[in-house]
Amino acid sequence: MQTRAWRALLALVVIGIAGGAFAQPTTVVIQPEAQPAEGQPAAAAVVLTPEAQAQLSQADRLRAEALKSEANKLFVDGRYKESIEKFSQAYDINKDINLLYSMAVSYQSLEKWEGCVTYMERYLEKAPVGPKRDRAENTRVSCDARIERDQQLIVTSTPPGARIFIDDKQKGVVGQTSPDKPFTTYLRPGQHTVWLELDGFEPVEQTIEVQQKEPFRMAVTLTAIKNMGYVFVDCSVKDATLYVEGKNIGLTPLEKPIAHPAGPLQIVVQRDGYTRFQKEITVRKGELTTVDAYIVSLETPTTWRTGLGWTMNAFGALA
Repeated sequence: MQTRAWRALLALVVIGIAGGAFAQPTTVVIQPEAQPAEGQPAAAAVVLTPEAQAQLSQADRLRAEALKSEANKLFVDGRYKESIEKFSQAYDINKDINLLYSMAVSYQSLEKWEGCVTYMERYLEKAPVGPKRDRAENTRVSCDARIERDQQLIVTSTPPGARIFIDDKQKGVVGQTSPDKPFTTYLRPGQHTVWLELDGFEPVEQTIEVQQKEPFRMAVTLTAIKNMGYVFVDCSVKDATLYVEGKNIGLTPLEKPIAHPAGPLQIVVQRDGYTRFQKEITVRKGELTTVDAYIVSLETPTTWRTGLGWTMNAFGALA
């Protein structure tokens, strides 16, 4: 037991050296722990003086500050989950309630409303009166309202890769199903319309009723279109908008052919400042139809045939 005491004493001496302890020596008191059993030597315990305790506290403070600094950097970088871990480690050391506030804001950034409310309430239990407390209360109320208002929608499809539209198709695609994980979003409780579209498959439209108490899960099996052909539109200009039967397909160039039921089909390609391309084609079952969409700029180029070109040509001849 005495050997352990002397080892502890040696460790404290090392700590004293590292902290510049020679300027003010650290006193270490060795006291007997308890009455030993009969015939056993007395054990010794190392008791830190206030000076030694202060040195250890300073080390803890430095460690907590380092963790806090690291957490702030992670937060700025958008790595909120990792920042929460560092804020939590710092709080375990120094119990600074401002770290509870930081954790709550990190949960808010992750849209983890329950975590935001939990940690903001812990902060408010001890927070002094002031602007920061007011902001904390507003944040708590906001996150709590999100818990009450929003519920999770979880969507999967077989096969995966389906484009998802919710409530208003004019607003565009909100996401797509994946083979790795389901598509998730939050919606207000009540009725919603969800569309799923995948090339080569029948589109699906469903009206759902989202409840407050639990997430709504959609598992959709898509049906392949049997009478299917393919169209590839090759445009001479980039970033022109392609319309198929009036539907906005996207910008040129296309990455792959478009699957479409066999039959007549209207193709339109247009871009501001360019001529408009429009063509009616017939899609044939099991075949690929290629459309060359040639559009040109409406701006008149300067060539030798233009007025300026004639002038320069004449000037050159005179010279």
